[in-house]
Amino acid sequence: LLTLHRERRTVATSSGEWQVSPNSRFQAGGELTRYSVNHYVHGLTSQAGSDLYIVAPRALSLFAEDAFHYGPVTFSAGIRYERFSSNADRPYVLDTVASSPTFNTYQPFPRISSYDGTFNGDSLVVTMRDKSHSAVSPRFRLAYGLSPSTEFRLGYSRQAQLPDFGA
Repeated sequence: LLTLHRERRTVATSSGEWQVSPNSRFQAGGELTRYSVNHYVHGLTSQAGSDLYIVAPRALSLFAEDAFHYGPVTFSAGIRYERFSSNADRPYVLDTVASSPTFNTYQPFPRISSYDGTFNGDSLVVTMRDKSHSAVSPRFRLAYGLSPSTEFRLGYSRQAQLPDFGA
C-alpha cells in the first residue's frame, strides 16, 4: 500500500480584555482555523481498498468570559460557541425502486458513481455538502484564597471536540 497524507492549518486569533470595574474583568475573542487536508491511499497492484479525499474544513470559535473578584473569592462565568464545517461534498444516488421505503429520495452512496441520466426529471446522482456542526459550551469557576500560597478551586465546563478527519 502507498499512503500519502498532508494536512496544513492556518489559524487566526484575536482577543481583548476590558477592566469593567476594580472588581470585574471582561474578556472576549475568537479563533478561525482553515485546514487543507489531502489523503491518498492506494494499493500498488490493485484498486481494492483505494481511498482519496481532498477537503478544506473550517472551524470557528467565539468566547466571552466575565470574572468578578471580591476579596479572597473570584467567580468567573463564560460561554464558548464553536462551529465546524467539513466543506465536503458527498455523492448521493436517487432511489428508483418503487417498492423501497426511500423511493424517489437521494440516499448516501459509498463511492463516486458513473451513473448518468435522469429519472422522472431528476438527476440519478448528485453531490451534497455535509451539514456544519455547532456547540455552545458554558464554563463556571470559583476560586477561594485560603492563604497566600493555597487556593481552593471549583469549576464546571463543557468542551466540544473536532471530529477525526480520517472518519
